[in-house]
Amino acid sequence: MSSSFPVRLIFDVSAIVAGKTREWQEFSQMGTCILPQAVWSELEFLCDRASEPGTEKIAREFTRFYPESGWQVSSLKASHASLPSAKGEDLSKQARLTLAVAKCVYGVAETYPNDLVILISNQQPLINQVKSLTVPNLCGITVAALLQWSRTQQRPASVTAQMQDMKGMGRVAQRSANVSSKVAADSNTPAANRSTPVTKPIAPSSYPSSSSKTPKLNGLVMTVLGVILPAIVALGAWYVLQPSSFKKFWGQMGLPGMSEKPALRKPKSTNK
Repeated sequence: MSSSFPVRLIFDVSAIVAGKTREWQEFSQMGTCILPQAVWSELEFLCDRASEPGTEKIAREFTRFYPESGWQVSSLKASHASLPSAKGEDLSKQARLTLAVAKCVYGVAETYPNDLVILISNQQPLINQVKSLTVPNLCGITVAALLQWSRTQQRPASVTAQMQDMKGMGRVAQRSANVSSKVAADSNTPAANRSTPVTKPIAPSSYPSSSSKTPKLNGLVMTVLGVILPAIVALGAWYVLQPSSFKKFWGQMGLPGMSEKPALRKPKSTNK
């Protein structure tokens, strides 16, 4: 069988008693074949106490086929909001068996979310009930549809539709996983190593603008004035208060000598 998903076929009593050994063998090639525990118990019961001789014969044939068949009996089951509860309700034996099958089918689908789980039944109400669960990997078909599938390799439309749903869910899950992985990778990357947008530096102009020169020039003038003016004032005060000391300092600095004002002399009187 060609399928992109593992297939699990779950049979109810109506599907088993409608077949025979050769058909059960064909079904074994379609995927993993499973009987709910309640179905197996009912088949054992029918081996001796079936209401119809034909049903009893088929039940015995299946119990002989089962040990070497590779089929499985499953006790998996799960409750769903749309499935009635057997507790406290007056359900017939058939209704309890049908409910047990539905819970087993749902339990297997929940346990194996990546497998396509298919109920095989000749009870259309049970197939509709399973369909109403709206589980992405779960659907139901009749025994006749399964036989045609096994012999022609043409999947029933309901199976194809369910596989498309599973593929869609897989793509969504993969995208979510990729986003989660990227977020996790970014959160684990040191800030210094994370990529940041690159901003190109602005090339400086060949000639600085007048607005850029003005603050620099003003700062230079203020610095010069702040140093020279106090020095001039100090030198002037030194010269006035201690001229001899200042002159000595001035001479030691090798600076040009300071001229003194000539003393005023009275003009000589002349006798004419």
